Amino acid sequence: MRSPLRAPVAVLLSAVAVFAGACGGSSKGQVSDRSQGSPTMASSSPSPSLTPGGLVFRLVALPINLNVGVVEGTSEAAMQAGAGHLPGSPLPGQAGNVVVIGHVRFFGRPFQRLGDAKPGEVMTVRLLHGSSFRYRVVPGFQGHGNPWTETTLAPAVVGQSGSLAHGRWLTLVTDPHERSRLTVLRLTLIG
Repeated sequence: MRSPLRAPVAVLLSAVAVFAGACGGSSKGQVSDRSQGSPTMASSSPSPSLTPGGLVFRLVALPINLNVGVVEGTSEAAMQAGAGHLPGSPLPGQAGNVVVIGHVRFFGRPFQRLGDAKPGEVMTVRLLHGSSFRYRVVPGFQGHGNPWTETTLAPAVVGQSGSLAHGRWLTLVTDPHERSRLTVLRLTLIG
């Protein structure tokens, strides 16, 4: 017996694929599953309504062979796209600390070479409506290099207070479910 939902789901998935393709993205990971445990943070400022699992922006860094669509959320289902925007963190270009968590070993391994990034290298973020922002890898700070390793998603990494609240930062973090040590890379907006 044919499922009555098959045709509408197929149309929806086709529309998502066309939309994502127009943005240079992939339709993979356009799902939502908030029932899975995932890191989140409280939002200190309102941001546009984002659809969990929906494509938010594209992250490109040629020196480390990174070109990935970033979806909203970090649930297990959303992360099948390869990289997810941490809910509650600002969007690219906004003040604060934009946080993206990505896979190292699964789902295309977009952050596999995150640890190879060098201070001064530039990454581009392209939003769906056409705006783009450039972020530069900052030199080491507070007694550690950049990138560096952590054991948890501590406020010093993903938080929105202190200097992280006043600058325009991009923080890339490897998925905490894949390894016991996380690789973290901090960048600052340059244009």
